Amino acid sequence: WSWLGEALTQAGNPAEGLAALNHAATLSPRRDRLSTWRGEALFRLGRLKDAERELNMAIRLDPFDGRARAFRGRTRYLRGNAAQSIPDLERSCSDSMVEYSWLYFWRAEAKAALHDRAGARIDADSAVSLEPQKKEFRALRDRLKK
Repeated sequence: WSWLGEALTQAGNPAEGLAALNHAATLSPRRDRLSTWRGEALFRLGRLKDAERELNMAIRLDPFDGRARAFRGRTRYLRGNAAQSIPDLERSCSDSMVEYSWLYFWRAEAKAALHDRAGARIDADSAVSLEPQKKEFRALRDRLKK
């Protein structure tokens, strides 16, 4: 059920994904990855307070869960706390050991909100270099160059 919930969430159907993940939670006492995927589904549904609570649990269970840190960082940013989002987004990059264009983009937005234009430009450039076709990545990069 957890794999189904993860797949549905990734495929753009977070409501059905969350239902499958909730069912998985009733079947298994292991919650680390499950909490990560539930947090992401809640995030995608716009339930940011619930998402942050679930992602907090995921990080308590696995402090090196880069994906949970990335989504918690983004959640905190969207809830109006850019300063708290940066440490999660920074650590997510090092813990994940992969380069996600969206993660650089999220971090660039948070840094820009905190008036760190130089840091935001570096992250925006990284996002664009990974996915140059993304218009929103290029728009942020170009706005930061002004």
